[in-house]
Amino acid sequence: MSRKKHEMYLTGKKITVVGLARSGAGAARLLVDMGAVVTVTDQKTAHELRLL
Repeated sequence: MSRKKHEMYLTGKKITVVGLARSGAGAARLLVDMGAVVTVTDQKTAHELRLL
């Protein structure tokens, strides 16, 4: 399926990404870029994830 078709399918969809290691953070960014409404969660704090 082309990216354009994925964007049409994902626009406005609510998606939760569990775990923000490299792949989780990358997945969340990609989903946002494709129009999804993304919620992320991780056991570590933002400081531990170096997001501050």
